[in-house]
Amino acid sequence: MAERAVTGSRIAAYKAERGFSLTSEPAPRREADTKLSTEPMFVIQKHQAHRAGLHYDFRLEHGGVLWSWAVREGPSLDPADRRIAVHVEDHPLDYASFQGRIPDGQYGAGTVETWDSGTWKALEDPEKGMKRGSLRFELRGQRLHGRFTLARVRRDARKQEGWFLIKGHDEFAWDGVDALSLERDIPLPTNQKQGRQRAAVAKVPPASGAVLSSLQAVQEPQLCMIAETAPTGAGWVSEIKFDGYRLLVVKDGALVRLLTRNGRDWSARMPSVTEAIANLPVQSLLMDGELVSLREDRVSSFPGLQAALKAGHDDKLDFYAFDLVHVDGWDLKACTLLDRKRVLHGLPIWKGMLRYSDHHPGEADAMRTNASRPLHFTLSQSAPRPGRYGASALLQIVPSKPIRHYHLG
Repeated sequence: MAERAVTGSRIAAYKAERGFSLTSEPAPRREADTKLSTEPMFVIQKHQAHRAGLHYDFRLEHGGVLWSWAVREGPSLDPADRRIAVHVEDHPLDYASFQGRIPDGQYGAGTVETWDSGTWKALEDPEKGMKRGSLRFELRGQRLHGRFTLARVRRDARKQEGWFLIKGHDEFAWDGVDALSLERDIPLPTNQKQGRQRAAVAKVPPASGAVLSSLQAVQEPQLCMIAETAPTGAGWVSEIKFDGYRLLVVKDGALVRLLTRNGRDWSARMPSVTEAIANLPVQSLLMDGELVSLREDRVSSFPGLQAALKAGHDDKLDFYAFDLVHVDGWDLKACTLLDRKRVLHGLPIWKGMLRYSDHHPGEADAMRTNASRPLHFTLSQSAPRPGRYGASALLQIVPSKPIRHYHLG
């Protein structure tokens, strides 16, 4: 069996980009002290980077290093999905067990946690596959199983290599199941060390502009205005417009409140939603979103929502969160909208009835023209101005039929 020796040429880029006196990331070992197993390991690390945003680092053990790709949207079990995977520098094998915070100012600053791990088996010579730009393999993990392919889409010495990560057609393929679905439905085992790491991360500002503050007792949602045309230019993002009840979800220790636009607390009316929020692994939280009833075609139904609430079946409903105003002692109002959504997306809460409302940057008019359901558009102001959650921000709703606006007030 081969040893875990790491040659300087294979790991030089990794070493050059990190200051090991500042970061707790593992430094490469000069000499190996262990043996490779007959089944090489794979690991996927969920990386909430301050600059690059949320992505998933996909790593395969080979030749004493971890071959590594950054997968922006995360793996999918749907063979129709082609996930862009940027080939990055090799990492040392010890990186497979790294979790925690990468300090500001260091390469990849942000937080890292294990998303999946296990073993992998090449279905062809992996060295030849890498040179050819087509690597076929099987994974045996906790969330991912079966055949996958990494296929190179461009090779330019001046740029990072772009690949596609594609699920193979086998018994483990599953249409429509993406990384968020897997994370929601297949929780990984946790331990005390991971809990301590999450507590330590909470002491670090989750985004630029975040301010330490207690959760305010009085909360008001952003209100809206009517527009007649889709917005143009940079700085806009589009989201699905749901047909439901707008709610501000508040968690302050053991206290949970579900506030309507008029400030009424519906927590007693929605015991299942209240319980789901109470069980979240955060101390304090304020999310803005929409409570909906989904039809079989996954489109929201307001009559279905009213019927479920009248019958006392709030456990049949879903809450889609589209903004985060406060989390674990940090007020995010002064952060950019995209930074708030980045932090929201990275929270370990997306399971059961709790869902993240994703967004799409730019091309608002094209999305409105081609939309099969109503859409709304929010002003991102990701740079250089903050999104400023509250009365000064603007939210523009552009359905494919009559056009409505809302002022975020």
